[in-house]
Amino acid sequence: MMGGSVKLIAPSKGLKEAIAFNPFVPAFMLGRKRIPKQLPSFVSPGREDEAIHCAVEGIVSWLKTPGALEWLAEVVAQSQS
Repeated sequence: MMGGSVKLIAPSKGLKEAIAFNPFVPAFMLGRKRIPKQLPSFVSPGREDEAIHCAVEGIVSWLKTPGALEWLAEVVAQSQS
């Protein structure tokens, strides 16, 4: 791998499945929606409250992975077109 970055040709099946299960997560991961100061008390699978918790718990790993958030943004854009 040269230059430290990877060009992903096609999104993984797993990422597409994750977005399909909870389409609210990318907005929080990409900073398009703000995470509330007080986290929801309850979590419902596939709902916005779960997405908030997913973003809070997972954002550090995504930020540490070069190109991960850009990849997520590309997959989201492709799914919306």
